[in-house]
Amino acid sequence: MHPAYDSSAYLRIVSDAASAKGGATDACKVNFRRVQPLVSRLAASLKGRRQLSASMRTCKNLDNEAEAQGLVAWLQEPWSYLAMGNFPYASSYLVHGAGLLPAYPVRAACQSLDLLPPDATVDELLEAAREAAGVYYNFSKTVSCFYNNATTRRPPI
Repeated sequence: MHPAYDSSAYLRIVSDAASAKGGATDACKVNFRRVQPLVSRLAASLKGRRQLSASMRTCKNLDNEAEAQGLVAWLQEPWSYLAMGNFPYASSYLVHGAGLLPAYPVRAACQSLDLLPPDATVDELLEAAREAAGVYYNFSKTVSCFYNNATTRRPPI
C-alpha cells in the first residue's frame, strides 16, 4: 500500500493531544499511562477492587476481576472522543446537543493529571483519572457515580 498504512497513527495523535504537543503538559500522558497498569494490578484482588470502587466512584462495587479490568477501556474511551472534539471553543458536537464539552476538552481532562506530584498516591492517581474521564462522561456535572451502570457509560449518541 502506498503510502504505507500506519496503524498506530490515530492513537499517537490522541496521545499527542494529551501532551505538551497538544497544549497540556507531558505529565498528563505520563500519569495516565501510570494508571492503566495500576488498575489491572488492583483488579486482581478483592481489596484492590474495593479500592478501585471507592476511588473511581463506581455505581456498584466491582464484583470480579473482569469487571474491574474493564475500567481500563472505560478510562481510555473518552480520550478519542475528546481529541476529536478538541476545539478552541465549547461544543455540543460530541454530546449531540445534550450539553457542552469545554473548550479544548483534552486540556480540561488533563488538568487533574497535570497537577499530580511524581510521588502521587494510588488514590490520587485513580481520582485524577476519574476526573479526567469525567470531562466526557460527566459533561452535565450531574453524574454521581461511574462505570458499571448502563446510564453512566457515555453521553447520548
